[in-house]
Amino acid sequence: FPITRQPESTPPTRMGILPAS
Repeated sequence: FPITRQPESTPPTRMGILPAS
């Protein structure tokens, strides 16, 4: 999946990417 910033409704990951789920 493409590297994307997390939405405000979701806590950011340590890598700052969206989970595959």
